[in-house]
Amino acid sequence: MKVQNLRVESLSENDWNPNVMEKRLFRALVRAFKKYGCVQPLLVRPVEGGWEVIDGAHRLRAAKEAGLKKVPCVVVDSGEEEARLRTLMMNRLRGRFRWEDVARMVADMDREETQRLLAFTDAELRELAELLQERPPPVTEGVDPARFGVVMEFFVDENEEKIIETAVEKARKGRKKVGRGEALAAVCEHYLRTSEA
Repeated sequence: MKVQNLRVESLSENDWNPNVMEKRLFRALVRAFKKYGCVQPLLVRPVEGGWEVIDGAHRLRAAKEAGLKKVPCVVVDSGEEEARLRTLMMNRLRGRFRWEDVARMVADMDREETQRLLAFTDAELRELAELLQERPPPVTEGVDPARFGVVMEFFVDENEEKIIETAVEKARKGRKKVGRGEALAAVCEHYLRTSEA
């Protein structure tokens, strides 16, 4: 595979991309492109009149907004079914942050630049700093990460833990085969509904 610099106007987004990006993260991506350019190639396939993006729709939008004329692209020959599979594959098979490692990385970085280019809020930076404080190890015994699409980890004190566990158990009562995650989501959903009324 060869990386080619292709004209932004010759690239078009596909109409099946399921990936979304928060506005504040997109704004940070545009700022990063203005400062560094597009450093991660897009994955594209040839179509009539140009190239269709298989992976990199947000990078394409950010490149346009940042005023870039060309972006690096990896060109693959791909039919539509394979292109759809690759879109899902590229969005699904990405790792996730180990937040304590992120906290260590940003601890000595310029706070303003970190917020500007990585879209971290003040609250997020405070939470990252808290991760570096001495804490008991998280409970992971019996958790099989392969069974879960997203694993969430929260640090709470003993009183908050009791409140959460009580709410989760109440949500699970009377329902067959409801996991703890589904129960927690149901509790949060109920809270949001009742707090908006």
